[in-house]
Amino acid sequence: MKWRRFLLLLFLIPNLINASSSYYLTEYNKDVEKISAEWKRHEELVQQFDRFKLEEKEQNIGLLRESIACCDRAIKHCDHILKKIGEKSHDDKKQWKNKKKLAEQDKNNLNTAISNLQGLINNTLKEIVFSKAVPLYQESERQANLALFKNKDCTRRLNNVEEVVSSLNEVSKLYEEALLLARNALNLISPYSDEESKNILRKAIDYYETAANKHKKEATDWPASVATQKNTLKIQVASLKEDSKLFIAKGLKRSSYEAQKQMIPLLEQLIETGSIDEVEAFKEELAQLKNSILSFETEVDNIRLTEAAPSFSPEGFKNREEMRRELFFKSNFLLNSELFLQNLLQPRPYALPLDGHAAKKESNFTLYTDQFYRFLVQSDNLVSHLLIKVYSQGQVIHEESIAIPKQGSLSWDRFLTKDGMVFIPETKLKSDFGLDLRLNFACDPKCMFSMVIAQKASHCHYQFSVFLDGGQPLYTFDLSTPPPWQLDILRKPALLTANRPTPKTTFSGNVSLTSENERQLALSEPVSYPILDQFIEELKKNPLALASHVYHEIALVDPFVCQENGVFYPPSIHRNALRTYLEKKGSVWEQCQLLTYLLRKAGYPTFYVVNGISSLPKTFVEKLLLTKLPDDQKEAQVCYPWVVFFDGKEWISLFPWMKEIQIKEGYDLYSLMPEEYSSADRWILRYLEGAEAILRHIDSDGDDTAGPLFVRFVEDELRKQGLSSADIGLHRLQLKKQFSSWKDLSRPSHHTDANLVTSLDTAPQLFAKALIELSSHENPQKKISYTLRLADVGCNLLPIRFSTQDSNQHLLHVQFGEQEEPPLYLSETDLLIDVKVNYEIPVGSQFFTFDQTLSIAKGTSAALCFHFGGATPGLTSQFYEQFSAEKDEKKRLHALLGFVGASYFEKCGRSEDTLSKLHKIHYTTAMAFGLAKLSPDMSKGPFKGEEDLILPQVDMFWFHFLPSTYVHSTAWHQELRTACHEFQALTLVN
Repeated sequence: MKWRRFLLLLFLIPNLINASSSYYLTEYNKDVEKISAEWKRHEELVQQFDRFKLEEKEQNIGLLRESIACCDRAIKHCDHILKKIGEKSHDDKKQWKNKKKLAEQDKNNLNTAISNLQGLINNTLKEIVFSKAVPLYQESERQANLALFKNKDCTRRLNNVEEVVSSLNEVSKLYEEALLLARNALNLISPYSDEESKNILRKAIDYYETAANKHKKEATDWPASVATQKNTLKIQVASLKEDSKLFIAKGLKRSSYEAQKQMIPLLEQLIETGSIDEVEAFKEELAQLKNSILSFETEVDNIRLTEAAPSFSPEGFKNREEMRRELFFKSNFLLNSELFLQNLLQPRPYALPLDGHAAKKESNFTLYTDQFYRFLVQSDNLVSHLLIKVYSQGQVIHEESIAIPKQGSLSWDRFLTKDGMVFIPETKLKSDFGLDLRLNFACDPKCMFSMVIAQKASHCHYQFSVFLDGGQPLYTFDLSTPPPWQLDILRKPALLTANRPTPKTTFSGNVSLTSENERQLALSEPVSYPILDQFIEELKKNPLALASHVYHEIALVDPFVCQENGVFYPPSIHRNALRTYLEKKGSVWEQCQLLTYLLRKAGYPTFYVVNGISSLPKTFVEKLLLTKLPDDQKEAQVCYPWVVFFDGKEWISLFPWMKEIQIKEGYDLYSLMPEEYSSADRWILRYLEGAEAILRHIDSDGDDTAGPLFVRFVEDELRKQGLSSADIGLHRLQLKKQFSSWKDLSRPSHHTDANLVTSLDTAPQLFAKALIELSSHENPQKKISYTLRLADVGCNLLPIRFSTQDSNQHLLHVQFGEQEEPPLYLSETDLLIDVKVNYEIPVGSQFFTFDQTLSIAKGTSAALCFHFGGATPGLTSQFYEQFSAEKDEKKRLHALLGFVGASYFEKCGRSEDTLSKLHKIHYTTAMAFGLAKLSPDMSKGPFKGEEDLILPQVDMFWFHFLPSTYVHSTAWHQELRTACHEFQALTLVN
């Protein structure tokens, strides 16, 4: 029985085990139905979610999560199926193979669906977030645009401080609101990977934050800035008032009148902005000023000998202008933009227009009647004759050959002397056809023949052709009636480039002071100038006001315009900081030197930045230096220094020589003069002959020098034609814009690496020098020599005097610095003293030396004077104050002579400035020197003592520098050379 039970147990256990692991088709179908139900539910949830709008999806995102849960449950059912199949026997697994494969596919599909649902959730959430972020960003842009327009509408005047501050605060607030909105937008999208959108928002945030801080700071600083500007206006008025008084004291009424006219707009600004007490005083001063100006103008009108150009009757003027207007707008040729201002580029011989033209087609020009036009004509062969043909309705009706003066002939001698270097042929062209011709030779070593032909025609119905030696016509021109007076500017030469503002760029210096010693070096100045120190205090040590003064009030001068390998280099240093300030002009180095002194004395660490090459727009440099660059050149390279200083927060780079210049060009001067005065040489010849037409312009001050008389003569001739000096020459206007922050200042677009230096004294090659040698003319071995940096001259006196030891021996005393040099012993054989100045100047990589010797009689008291082109009374007044303050009689005499020399140079400098404008050149004296002296009358016997000093005299010499010779000479350079010849002839006579 026991065995039977045991056998039964062995038989039942495997069956029980098989029964527990059995998985039948019925259970499988139930699992498949569950999977199908979950999948169906998943699809319903997705479809239900898709029906919602975007703004509703955020609240119903749970549908997708529930859908994921359905897929998870379905996956569990798939896993259950796969588990059960895996438990079957090997033979059964073969029967369930297809069902296993279906379960695995279902599981993979479900996992893919879950992944897609997760992506859909993320994309939906991202889309929702961006739908919120985009309006925020758009609103921030709107707020920023409102701020921008409000800032543009905020007119910054000196009399609306509260309004400006309020507007600037509103602008700052708008930018702050924009900043908050942009930050919120960035926070919303930060969890998502869209770097492009994030970068856009980050840039916007940086811009809004910078703009908000900038305008908030400007609002805070504006009252102080206005106070500084008012103070600056008062200083300018006081300076002009002092200049006017000095001019009156010298009898220079016209110069005083010009200074008074400059005071009017300054006083008007002060009246608008001053307090009640100040306004009354300013109004009274303005009334007195206007009366003084009116009095001068009335006096000038009363003594004027020339009537203005006769005016048309209203009806006659109206008829003439209607005719001109009708002709002008009928002419398609004149209005065709493609024909305006084309260049004539062809091999020699050729003709280039110098004064523009109304229109041009190939080699045919259309010119206006009753106006001179100049053409530069050049050939590689010598030319003996000029042939002019006259046409009417396309047929030649006259031709005339004009013999050109040849060197060595009588006609050439006449051309150089009596004709004043202007050949005006006597022909039928003028009497029968109304064509005036004036011929000038132009100096150009690169070609055999170079001439400027000026022509003016009075009839519209003729056409003219110009030939050289009967060859092909160089150019042909016909005539057109001038445009109506509203378009009179079309008759003047067109500028090569438009007057456009220089783009502002961000430019800061990276400077690190590693020690207190470096900081002290960046603050130290070896010398002090009380005048400059007082000026710094008057501007309350405001660095922006100090920099603005150098930018606006110190003109840039460069006598050399040195260019090597395509890079412009600055001229060497001739002035110290004080002289630059007093002369109101300076070179690149001198402007940096002045600005460095002002900033350091105001307490700001400052460095010079040297040896860097900066890139500037081509048109900017052409106007800044009044030069011409190749047409295909887009930028100019300059190796100019600049200044970097620390304002307490950051290092700021300043370029004080970057002046905003506008240029207005008028007619050619000599084209408007009568034939007998149609060149500088002709005018000088008649001036030396004492022509009544010139000498009648001697003013009440009795000044009969050439410069002032030439200017008055020109003004008189222009008045006859209904013109003024504003219609001729070249007028350079420096724009003086209000700077409210450092970002408003002009800067180069980029530059190369540069070096920082604390002092220019460590670079002696930057300074111009003069080797001064005083020696006996009879015994040259007796001499005193001294090398002087010209920048050390400043406003110092350089006296030369003699003393008597006995009847046969004298001593020569000279002082170059604070101490007098050891005296030079002279015997009775030493009668004349030679004063030799050897001028040493580096220009770019080259080094030039020039020397000149002047002589004085033994016993003469003299002051050695130097001039660097300045023409302001500020410098002269310094010498006058030294004379007034000197109590020692011997020193007082030399102080007087120093004042005389300074006054002489000031007068010459004023004429030089005016004449250079009339001749369309930007000419600046590099250096002049000379002696203002009081000499003994040697006809009465040997020099005995200072009581013999009775003969006053000035003996001055100019070092002249012609414009650089360019490899590719152009018409512009030829015209410049010709203008410089005319200008120098007048300045030498003056």
